[in-house]
Amino acid sequence: MSAGPRGADPVPSDIEIRRVGREAAGILATLNADTFAGIAGHPWSSKDFEETLGDPAAIAVLAMDHSSDAPVGYALFRQVLDEAELLSVGVLEARRSQGIGREVIKAGARLVETSGARQIFLEVAEDNLTARHFYRMLGFAESGKRNDYYKYDHNSGSISAILMTVSLPLPAFPS
Repeated sequence: MSAGPRGADPVPSDIEIRRVGREAAGILATLNADTFAGIAGHPWSSKDFEETLGDPAAIAVLAMDHSSDAPVGYALFRQVLDEAELLSVGVLEARRSQGIGREVIKAGARLVETSGARQIFLEVAEDNLTARHFYRMLGFAESGKRNDYYKYDHNSGSISAILMTVSLPLPAFPS
């Protein structure tokens, strides 16, 4: 194992990250539901992932644990010309703080950069301070705000999204 950036836990040597397509829609939907369990909003369905991955502009990467042959994390991007959007990223709770999220984002960033992207943007809930800090550690900077972007169920209202962007290549971090 090697050390991660700025005191992050080392990346487990039993993790393999690979690009996946529509065939992984069910796995990605299960990971998404597990990752965001208990968070207001709608998880992505298998159909949502399948439709998105049917778009040639979509790129997904999946982190697999060799010891259990189980998926533990993913990142989903969509690229348009020289810009890519990080649509969704997640790591199972039991595997967080091990560098997996950082590595799936780095792997996806390399793929979109190879396809001509010069920057990545994302939206993150304004109240998700942990995610905002994580993205800043990867080099993303806050670049705007979408008011009342996320609409939640059960009349709990909405929350704004913070836009964040990073230029490619991503800053160099140890793996």
